[in-house]
Amino acid sequence: MSTHLLAPAVYIVGAGPGDPELLTVKAQRLLSEADVILFADSLVPRSILKWCDRMPR
Repeated sequence: MSTHLLAPAVYIVGAGPGDPELLTVKAQRLLSEADVILFADSLVPRSILKWCDRMPR
């Protein structure tokens, strides 16, 4: 887990074509460090949620 803390802000991360391998490094970092993640279930493949380390499963 990174020791880098995010500044209080809202970040919008697009899932692109839905392939988790095409997410940017920054998108992966933001997802892994976010306190809250809102997503459209129909637009985001479940495989992308693997980057959400702190998300309850």
